[in-house]
Amino acid sequence: MVKLWENVGRLHGLNFGGNGLSVSHLFFANDSLVFFDANEKECEGFKTLLDNYAKAYGQMVNFHKSEMCFGKRVPGGVRDRLASIMGVRVVENYGKYLGLPSFVGRTKKEVFAGIRNKVWNKVRGWKASLFSVAGKEVLIKATLQAILTYTMSYFLLPKSMINSLHRMAARFWWGSSEKNNKIHWSKWSYLCKPKEKGGLGFRDLGLFNKALLAKQVWRKIMGYRWRIGNGNSVRVLEDPCLPHPVSFKIFDPPPVPSPLYVTDLKNADGSWDAMFINAVFNREDAELILGIPSTDCDLEDKIMWHYRKNGEYSVSNGYRLASDLLEEESQSDNSRLSGWWNGLWKKKIPPKVKHFVWKICHSWIPTKVSLAHRGMAIDKTCFRCSEGYEEDVFHALWGCRCTYDIWKQSGLWEQMKRQRTSDVIAFLEGLNEVWTFDVFDYFLLLSWHLWSIRNSVLHGGSTLAPRK
Repeated sequence: MVKLWENVGRLHGLNFGGNGLSVSHLFFANDSLVFFDANEKECEGFKTLLDNYAKAYGQMVNFHKSEMCFGKRVPGGVRDRLASIMGVRVVENYGKYLGLPSFVGRTKKEVFAGIRNKVWNKVRGWKASLFSVAGKEVLIKATLQAILTYTMSYFLLPKSMINSLHRMAARFWWGSSEKNNKIHWSKWSYLCKPKEKGGLGFRDLGLFNKALLAKQVWRKIMGYRWRIGNGNSVRVLEDPCLPHPVSFKIFDPPPVPSPLYVTDLKNADGSWDAMFINAVFNREDAELILGIPSTDCDLEDKIMWHYRKNGEYSVSNGYRLASDLLEEESQSDNSRLSGWWNGLWKKKIPPKVKHFVWKICHSWIPTKVSLAHRGMAIDKTCFRCSEGYEEDVFHALWGCRCTYDIWKQSGLWEQMKRQRTSDVIAFLEGLNEVWTFDVFDYFLLLSWHLWSIRNSVLHGGSTLAPRK
């Protein structure tokens, strides 16, 4: 009935831009929103419509639970008069519906401030010092990032809010608090890389937000193309139909009459007309076209998501694509090390040892050299052996005289000294290749233990007994 009255001009819905689109009503189960111009004629007309509906269907509107909301340009006197006609109260907005704001407007930062506060209250309630690194990882992934998923499925959060949320997560991860700032050994964006690429797999909330929204409009974003069936619906020169990212379109369009449909490139039996295709298109485009499977002529063309075998978009797949594209832009290449990282996270050793090894691979433990590189005015030489060597990761764990007897007694030293490299990852990869899993795991556990002893010597005043 509302749509009918809009069609005959008795109600005017909410216009979107200058393209002629308008919305007269939105129905959500037992809740309804109706839009019309703020004047007495349309208000009385809508009241009549509701009365007619009640007489026809026997369903009455509860005006005590109904509200009216007006645009900012509608004067207060007009608002009161129209609300009196309808017999409802006036509100500034409709608050939340299903946990989401009904109206956003231009100032998203204020509307979504409650989400930031909710996350902040969660973080502030946790004592970072009481959690292990593995525990922090679980909390960030399972709690902090999960809080935002529902809202981000429907709204694009402001970039300033995304950055603020990232800062909160980073402070919790590195152990900072309101009274105590800790060193952030890496940018948060690096920790958002997948584990097989050297990161920790935290979500980049900006990319994840877009991936969630893309689930609703995935045809509008990069990544879709046509799956060729009979070819009747796909235009060769205009539509993305080639299995070649990222445009999926003909690279060098030939001067042929348009529109040229895919079906025009086929023989009567549905096979490709190879002679015509090779004559019209350049070699690269022709090979891509001829490489598309020739399907049954009765099968309809279908829009598909190129990056999944089943052609359906998924949030996780969309997020991974966005992350990979961002990494390509930064010209970062971690493919060579993916095997090492995957092997590390699959090891059957305590999570705290895995995270320790992950940190030493990036030189993210507070050796004297690492702290000096962070701008601290300290002596870089080793405080234990007093032989003038700078204390980097290699020296602290495997080169210091104070650790020599331990490595010698462990039976691992002979293989360790054969690894002629100063690169930590190359050193670890070399040992991993020559030792069994159990021996290499023992080596990692012992390295972690020696680092713990080193810290006790530095901060606790205890002395290192190498032979224990």
